Amino acid sequence: MKSTRPYDIAISCVGYDVLTAKHLAARLRARLNGPIYFCWERTDDSGVAERALKSDARVVVVLHQRLWGETDATRADEAAIEKRVGKDGDGKIVIIALENTLERRRWMPRRPSWVTLPKEGMDAAVDAVMTAVERAGGTTRPEAAADSATRHAGEDKMRDEHDAKIRSAKAMSAASRELGALMGAITKRVETTKAAMVEADVMMHRTPDRLIVQAGRVGLSVSWLRSRTNNAEGSLLIIDWDGTVTLPGKAALNGAAATVVGEQSLQLDPADLPESSVEWRWVSAAVPTHAYSSQDLADQCVDRMLFRLKTADPKRTSQEHNRAARAKEIAAQV
Repeated sequence: MKSTRPYDIAISCVGYDVLTAKHLAARLRARLNGPIYFCWERTDDSGVAERALKSDARVVVVLHQRLWGETDATRADEAAIEKRVGKDGDGKIVIIALENTLERRRWMPRRPSWVTLPKEGMDAAVDAVMTAVERAGGTTRPEAAADSATRHAGEDKMRDEHDAKIRSAKAMSAASRELGALMGAITKRVETTKAAMVEADVMMHRTPDRLIVQAGRVGLSVSWLRSRTNNAEGSLLIIDWDGTVTLPGKAALNGAAATVVGEQSLQLDPADLPESSVEWRWVSAAVPTHAYSSQDLADQCVDRMLFRLKTADPKRTSQEHNRAARAKEIAAQV
């Protein structure tokens, strides 16, 4: 006998990943009979989101990245999900990892209820959710052949339009504008959050195609890798570093190079989708449905730096701060 719930699924994600969540929801609606609850749309504190995550949804879907559980909204989501797991177990939770390497939290299910989106793709994510809904007593339906054909035709058309637009003169100016907007937004956000970067000497180095931010051992580099044929077809490479990032033309500090702890490759996307309020976006090279505005991407970069600073070894950070301060004193005496 099928059980009754107000929602088939509830989806939780950080604000930066809403476009990805909306794309997933559009794919799921065609195969679900019940409604979907979007946790990011909570408008008051009436407890609707908490009830959806704890009991009102058959299945909870988490679009997980390292900042999930660190924002106010997703911190509340995690507390509700932990209560659900404590009562019913983890069989009704599906984790869709947006990064290849993430730390598994104690309440999270193991495979097969875990999909790594960059490696397995959106089809695998949809299938995992469908399976979980069926196991939770819900009913699903296969994607109709006509709907599948329409979706694939739309995706092909979008790719063709993308290829045409990205080679236009408008795209050339858009690439320069969006790169400048991204670097400018990161710089401004770093300046306004320096107080949160406790015991970390903050330094920034910017060139037309690269921005480096260093806060203690936590480093960030944003690099635009130009295409030989068309600048707009270049790639944006964002790297999170542990250690001091080597500046162009400089030797590594004490001969020790910084190590990569996270990497993201993106491309400029001119697609003007209904759910997007911007004309040009940055899309993940691995997951084309994972998209950001320049402002959202800048905020995510800085928020990840703040998260890494918060979770860094305080003893090591303090020692490095003292060494840096001493080096400044010596330099001032010379």
